[in-house]
Amino acid sequence: MIISTLHRLETKLEGLPSTICNDMQSVVQGQVLHDFKGSHHLQGLSPGGRMLRVPSTTPAIEESDKFDIEKQHQDDADSTGQISISFSQHGVILWPGARKILPEAILTAHEALGENYVIESEMNRPPLPMYIQPFPPQAGEHWLEALPVTVVKGLSDSFFAIFNPFTPIIDKVFYFTFTLGAAIESGFGYTIESCLVLNVMALGCLAVRALQEGNYPLPGTRSHRFEPPDWMSVVHEEPSGLRFFNEARRRIGFLICGNDIQSCQFYLLSSYGCLL
Repeated sequence: MIISTLHRLETKLEGLPSTICNDMQSVVQGQVLHDFKGSHHLQGLSPGGRMLRVPSTTPAIEESDKFDIEKQHQDDADSTGQISISFSQHGVILWPGARKILPEAILTAHEALGENYVIESEMNRPPLPMYIQPFPPQAGEHWLEALPVTVVKGLSDSFFAIFNPFTPIIDKVFYFTFTLGAAIESGFGYTIESCLVLNVMALGCLAVRALQEGNYPLPGTRSHRFEPPDWMSVVHEEPSGLRFFNEARRRIGFLICGNDIQSCQFYLLSSYGCLL
């Protein structure tokens, strides 16, 4: 009896959003129709009360819902002479100022990519392998518990120096005060703090590679150029940081129902890492 009652309640709750949506659509459509009739009637009246001739045709509406980013830079300027531009990272190349200074080869290559080249590239990319290479290799399955604190600290500092200023997803003070300590204390167990730290270290590996390519010093060092740390071999992996990312994937499966701020931060970091 109780199970049947719960099942009926669950069925009603599942259908509730669609019912509300249908009711809202009918109300909105009625209101729009009423406003349209009122405005149409007012537009047909002159100040003297006589009916004016109103065009019965309306401009054609394009039925396609596709967002053609290639048309943005071809739009006419408005009354002030300004052109509407997109601030998407893939739309910067369409800015009139950017197109004037970019080489013709880049513009030609961009035109040949097509409208949905980002989606097509991601769909054709092979999935990441799930194997995990311990560091160091002889550490075995529980290599995270034996990971030196200097490695964790160095990768975290590199992440906050390179990525976090542009995408401030995590508060640096809270991370080093609470999140990092909770992950280390649990032995990188199946906690959201461990997942966050692992994602930070995965991105930290990419940050170290970026510092190496640019010959910039690591955060916290006094050198004016890049000097490889003792743990430099941890980033020598393809893609760099995969071992930490896969360890985070193993743990987040048991925390998939989490909806707190740290869970949101984890998914944002994962999404950001996929774009690199």
